[in-house]
Amino acid sequence: MGREKLREAIAAKQRKLLGIPVAAENVALVAGAQNGLYAAAMCLFESGDDVLVPEPMYLTYAASVQASGARLVCIEQPAEKDFRLTAQALEAALTPTPVASPWPRRTTPPATSTPARSWRRWRRWPGVTTCG
Repeated sequence: MGREKLREAIAAKQRKLLGIPVAAENVALVAGAQNGLYAAAMCLFESGDDVLVPEPMYLTYAASVQASGARLVCIEQPAEKDFRLTAQALEAALTPTPVASPWPRRTTPPATSTPARSWRRWRRWPGVTTCG
């Protein structure tokens, strides 16, 4: 999806940066993050999937996830905790069949990040793929 020469250039840069094989057919170009969210949701999720998303979130997360037939499950990130994800909030949001969580490295509002030690701890839940 997108212009072939640009996809080839992006693939070459990613191969160099990451040291892994990336081909132009592994690259998709979209007109903005919202279109990317929608395209990713339509490719990755289906009816019966539970997708865990931190809240507050981009408004289009819900529409993108639900358009795929999946169910949006919100993970609380209250302002009192500086909008940071916690293991307790994630555990509270987990369903018996979580499929994915498109966690951005920064959330809005305000821009925050989750410490690497928390990401490592959250990898212990089998069947959950983090996207982002």
